[in-house]
Amino acid sequence: LEEVAKSFDGITLYQENITNACYKYLHEAMLQNESTKAMIIEELTNCSFILVENVYVDPTKVSFHLNFEAAPYLYQLPNKYKNSFRELFESVGVRQTFTVEDFAVVLELINQERGTKQLTEDNFQLCRRIISEGIWGLIREKKQEFCEKKYG
Repeated sequence: LEEVAKSFDGITLYQENITNACYKYLHEAMLQNESTKAMIIEELTNCSFILVENVYVDPTKVSFHLNFEAAPYLYQLPNKYKNSFRELFESVGVRQTFTVEDFAVVLELINQERGTKQLTEDNFQLCRRIISEGIWGLIREKKQEFCEKKYG
């Protein structure tokens, strides 16, 4: 996977097939042996090995659910991997959803990268999506959860 990820000319179908074969092998190996599982987790947790939108990214940048575009900071795991290799991706740190803290970190990163320059239109739109769909989306869910628990 590391060698495939080094390619700078975009991801070809051949590279995608190699990646899928690697995921399949790793997933099956994890399910068969606990010590192998521990070794795989240790090696991949801090490795940009998850293929999303033609780029390899760290598990910390990927969740199973993200209902808006937040690249290159946050990504949703492609549907084709969600069921086939769920345990592999969960084991290396891919979470169900991102948290308010994750969204806040992205906003801070965008601010730091901007420096003293004006925010670009793309980054402005990304910040808007993070606040309105990410953070407020989580708040709306929590309010509904709270109301259901408290009032039925």
